[in-house]
Amino acid sequence: MSAAASSRNLGARLWSSYNRQLDARPLVTKSFTSFFGFIVGDGVAQVASGEKYDYWRTARFATYGILVHGPLSHVWYGILDKNVMPRTPKRCGRLCSSV
Repeated sequence: MSAAASSRNLGARLWSSYNRQLDARPLVTKSFTSFFGFIVGDGVAQVASGEKYDYWRTARFATYGILVHGPLSHVWYGILDKNVMPRTPKRCGRLCSSV
């Protein structure tokens, strides 16, 4: 197997695993996704700014992501899914198969 095919296979397995976790534990999965997203986003912003890296700032952003953004986004998007175009497919597979 080539390196490119191996990395595609790994990416597909990771994506599949992530989606299984979303089905099994949506709130926890979304909270941790937000946690890591805030870490990466703040890290990129700090490195791009050229300033000295502030680890406490990253910790504050990560804490906000896991405790506030992740749970509130989970609730908010659940409300939107139920009330805004509720018959529209939510999953990529259903959406792509209907096109």
